[in-house]
This record gives sequence, structure tokens and C-alpha cells, in this order.
Amino acid sequence: MRAVFAMRDGLGWYEAQTMTNDPWRDLAFEQEVRETAYFFWEQDGRPEGQEKEYWFRALDRCLRKREADRALQDGPPPGPER
Repeated sequence: MRAVFAMRDGLGWYEAQTMTNDPWRDLAFEQEVRETAYFFWEQDGRPEGQEKEYWFRALDRCLRKREADRALQDGPPPGPER
């Protein structure tokens, strides 16, 4: 059985979903979540029926990573005024 984030019917489900030219979608972020979910799923022995759990686990991790990356770019918060 294939996971939701893998292929469906020859054409990749992800590729089919990204054929639209929606400017509000972050395709690189979606790909990162997809690959992370697949990695987690592979590491756990490819269990069936838990695709959503892996997707949300990966989404949480990628969101935290993106937030941490932004915080590093912004630098430390300003200190108290003296």
C-alpha cells in the first residue's frame, strides 16, 4: 500500500495538485513536508493507515523549522532599554 503522500494512479498526487498556478501556495514548503512525512513513515517501517498522523507530524516539524529559521534571520530580540 502506498501512503497518501506517495503516488496515486501513475501521476503523482502532489504533481496533480500543484498543476494550478496558485500564487498563494508555497510549493517548496509543501515538498519539504511531503518528504519529511515520507521519511518518518519509512523510519517507522511503513505502517499502513497512519498517513495523516505522519503528515501532521511532518507539518509541525517543518513549521517549527521555518519559524526557527526566521528567528535566526531576524537576529536576537532587542534587549531591555537602560
